Amino acid sequence: MVNPELSSLVRRLPAASGADGSEAALPGRWEQALQELWQLATPGGSEERTWAERWQGEARFVIALVEAGIGGLDATLLDRALEQLRHGLEAGERWSAVVPAVESMLVPAVGPVARSFVIHCAGHAHIDMNWLWDWPETVRVSRDTFRTMDRLMAEYPDFRFSQSQASVYVAMQEYYPEIFSRIRERQRQGQWEVTASTWVENDENMASGASAVRQLLYAKRYFARELGLRPAEVPLVWQPDAFGHPFTLPGILRRAGIRYYYYCRGGHLGPRLRLFWWEGPDGSRLMAFHDSELWYNGPVRPVEAALAAVQLARETGVTDYLFVYGVGDHGGGPTRRDLETIRRVQEWPLFPRVQFSTVKAFFERVDAQLAGRQEAPAAGIPGLPAPRLPVYRGELNAVFAGCYTSQSRIKQLNRDGETLLTRAEAWQAVAGEAESVPGLLEQAWRKHLFNQFHDILPGSGVPATYQYALGLGQQVQAAAEAVENRALQYLFRHKLAYYSASQAETVARLKPRVSVAPDWVRPVAVANPLPWRRSDTVTLSIWDPPAGAEYAVLIDPEGHPVLTQRLHRREEWGHEVLRVAFPALEMPPLGLRAYAALLLTPAEWEQLIEQQGWRRRGAWHDYDPAIDPGDPPGGPGVQAWIDGNGVAHLENSWVAAEIEPGSGAIIHLIDKRTGQDLVPAGHRLGLLEVNLEAPHGMSAWKIGPFTARQPLTSGAGLRVEKNGPVEATVAAQHTFGNSRFELRIRLTAAARRLEYHLTADWRESGDQGRPAPTLQVAFPVSVSDSGRPEALYEIPFGAIRRPADGMEVPGQRFAGLGQLLLLNRGRYGFSARLEERGGDAGRVPAQIATLRMTLLRASHDPDPLPDQGRHEIEWAIVPITPEERDRTWAAKAAREATEYQYSLQGQALTAGELAIPASLDLDTGTRVGGADSTGANRAKEGEVSWIELHPADSVAWSVLKPREGVPDPDADAPGREATGPKRDWIIRLYEVEGKASKIRVRFGTALLAERGRPAVVQEVDLLEQSTGNEVLPAGEDGFDVEFRPFEIKTILLRWT
Repeated sequence: MVNPELSSLVRRLPAASGADGSEAALPGRWEQALQELWQLATPGGSEERTWAERWQGEARFVIALVEAGIGGLDATLLDRALEQLRHGLEAGERWSAVVPAVESMLVPAVGPVARSFVIHCAGHAHIDMNWLWDWPETVRVSRDTFRTMDRLMAEYPDFRFSQSQASVYVAMQEYYPEIFSRIRERQRQGQWEVTASTWVENDENMASGASAVRQLLYAKRYFARELGLRPAEVPLVWQPDAFGHPFTLPGILRRAGIRYYYYCRGGHLGPRLRLFWWEGPDGSRLMAFHDSELWYNGPVRPVEAALAAVQLARETGVTDYLFVYGVGDHGGGPTRRDLETIRRVQEWPLFPRVQFSTVKAFFERVDAQLAGRQEAPAAGIPGLPAPRLPVYRGELNAVFAGCYTSQSRIKQLNRDGETLLTRAEAWQAVAGEAESVPGLLEQAWRKHLFNQFHDILPGSGVPATYQYALGLGQQVQAAAEAVENRALQYLFRHKLAYYSASQAETVARLKPRVSVAPDWVRPVAVANPLPWRRSDTVTLSIWDPPAGAEYAVLIDPEGHPVLTQRLHRREEWGHEVLRVAFPALEMPPLGLRAYAALLLTPAEWEQLIEQQGWRRRGAWHDYDPAIDPGDPPGGPGVQAWIDGNGVAHLENSWVAAEIEPGSGAIIHLIDKRTGQDLVPAGHRLGLLEVNLEAPHGMSAWKIGPFTARQPLTSGAGLRVEKNGPVEATVAAQHTFGNSRFELRIRLTAAARRLEYHLTADWRESGDQGRPAPTLQVAFPVSVSDSGRPEALYEIPFGAIRRPADGMEVPGQRFAGLGQLLLLNRGRYGFSARLEERGGDAGRVPAQIATLRMTLLRASHDPDPLPDQGRHEIEWAIVPITPEERDRTWAAKAAREATEYQYSLQGQALTAGELAIPASLDLDTGTRVGGADSTGANRAKEGEVSWIELHPADSVAWSVLKPREGVPDPDADAPGREATGPKRDWIIRLYEVEGKASKIRVRFGTALLAERGRPAVVQEVDLLEQSTGNEVLPAGEDGFDVEFRPFEIKTILLRWT
């Protein structure tokens, strides 16, 4: 069969690639000779053309060897061969006669060198999950591809096929079990290679560290159960089409047993290397193959592969080369023509050994040679160095910057899903098996991981893509909320004592001589899902309050009235609800606190204000610390007002902000710890801007040049919506084009962060003929960095500093520049740019740089209207001191972002909902019934805590979860996954500052009372399996964990 690819290749005679990635032409005389030979005797008929293509391919490979100086080959020998071929063709001989003769002449000298090269041909079908089509089509594509591969395996027993993504295997198992059975059989026979170590080929820049682990864990669990594969049997991650790869990925993958990494897109920050060691910040290394030249998607191209193999050998001394072939994106895979080409090329004596192979076989063969376990095939060949790979340390970014912001709804859903799932599993671990639904969280995680596919989460799909993905996301949220609700309701009702004696005394004092139904005093539980003490504001809904109950005051377990702010009482869905806000101070780590909510009439509220010294200032809920001596027991207050110039003010004990009336941006932000104004003179902090992108194609992927920038500086119309004392809010309105924006800036009494909530009705669009608007928020700050300043961005399990060069780059929950931290709840695209050099007259001698976060885009290809409609977008800013920036920048950012993402959770209960009903006799101020408020399971009355980290200056928190692990394929049962009510725990932490650290994990009194001290505390890998590391010694109250710089640690707590 004639191979048109080879014929076309010979006619084009493309230049060979140089060692540095540039193009290097063949020596002129040989290039001319090849062209002249083809013109001299253009082969007629398929057999003659096959022989001509064979010679042309061999000659090009031999020429590349000579050019590279490999093998010590005599160039004159090649000249003589070409001359002999010319004479034969001029004499009328056929290609089929002259080529074998010339080969025989060259084989003694060239053959051993040529055959020391091995090209591993790995068949593959790239199947995009719902890229430009819907889920049914993805299933059809997978079905047709795998049926074809099974048939080809029957025809070609030596054919090997490599397939990634657990999701496509699950689809076959669910919809076409007969195809899945064939896959299982082919895999057992060794013809089908599983290259799926992740659930999908996911985006790696926007998935959190917790999600990155679940991509690995749930894929490994699935293949252990269904195909009997141990994790070590698939030691590679397959990411040909992902749009960039974070710096921390080597450390993540190595801790899951991954040794090899295949990818194609490396970004402008990545190296121009084919095969290298990729090193992460912790020193972990992956062997990475960068297939950016030949790619993963197309027919067999043996000559191009052979030339690339020569270049790889020049660079590294490695003579094995991985060539991936097969029709892809929409599936397809290898064809019969591909397989016939491979078989035919296997007969070429002056060419590398071309073999059907697997990805794993390639990597392991190279690994063995590098480690000295296997002799290199080219050992002793002149001109080849000993096998050695270069080392690259850094991120492999950035690719398609538009993908960090296109289709904002799926990105919001990703963040929400990660937050809900990790919070739910933490409370599930604490509650044990109580009220749990087996497998519900794993199924939810699988759906969430599917949505992280590299064309779904990045926003490069079509409307059908997101109809399916957004539906999945809702299922994820429902499942996570169900798990969390069951766990928390169990804990609220069984593990927390309400109505302490101190609370009873306070109630009797504040509401004397009143004997009413228990509805006037409600038990309230507040949950802190993080393992350290923290303070924040809780918004509480009290349903169906009694008639006349217009206010409430919260009373803490020690009987102190807590400063409480009434937000509103109104009807919702046929029920009355009273909402209040209060500061929950020093909440117990990973724990609960019981408050009492005392409902009050307006007259009783007035009396309370006088009794507590909370005097009114214009409105019932105003609290002015300048008037009232000392802070109320509930904590410091906050206030908002608009002065005579129309400037709005927000102020609490830590910060004071002034908001410009026209723009709604901050013109002064004073950090009261230092007295410093963080806003450079003449600048605006938090200014909304609309930037116009010039028309261009692939707009979902690419950000075009900005042709104009329009700051929204007028017409904001400021108003104070809430005026303390617990929370204060200033609102502003903006318009642009057909879009409307409602911006609220909130400051609470319990935190130093300023919180933003933007309600956007986005009606902008672009196309190939019109600019596309992009909405951003800008934060200019003073920076003292010498030279070009750097900004800080969160990446999975870490942070990275990048130059402020104006490029749009990926980040997760936080970004930082100067003395400002920018937190967010669902945005991923940022940029930082140096705006001005020089001093800031009289304030901060520094340069001015601007940190921007992209909020919404109007990309139009492939989805013409991706983000039309209503959006709720949240972010926050936190001032930091110069010392915090210099010493604990990343750790401070990680903690602030985690607290912002994981809010305190409050719920008002009724006495009848408690496991042991309790109420207060309001005549005597005593508790009636209820759980015992004393005992060893409480640090103090009305509080419980399970785990605490101390200290954690440079160590960040990831998850607490029930242990799952990977089942043993040889066992009848799916591994040790649960131990009843004392289920094992997994804790995951990571070091972010790049310094050796030590923390103590303390057992809470509730944990010790319920479960006792763990029998085993041991470090495990990310798959929750033993790594052979020494068991950590645990004392009566906890254990110590030591970290190397940037290290990720997973700790197993096992109870007998």
